[in-house]
Amino acid sequence: MLAQLAVAASAVDAASNGSNHAVCSAAGEQAERCLFSIAAALCTMFDLDRVRFGASRYLSENCDKLAILTPEVA
Repeated sequence: MLAQLAVAASAVDAASNGSNHAVCSAAGEQAERCLFSIAAALCTMFDLDRVRFGASRYLSENCDKLAILTPEVA
């Protein structure tokens, strides 16, 4: 999750300061995907409903490896 947070922070910076619209748009999407994946992992860790909190927007529970960890493992 920390690595994804670092990537998201870098992507937000690129989205804010990108040289053109394509760079800003792609960086914004990358940041959003990372943050939703972090949200999915946090929902799993705290036994919260992923769908209710929007954490399964990009990755289903079957695809997101962080989301299928049990709270004990996380």
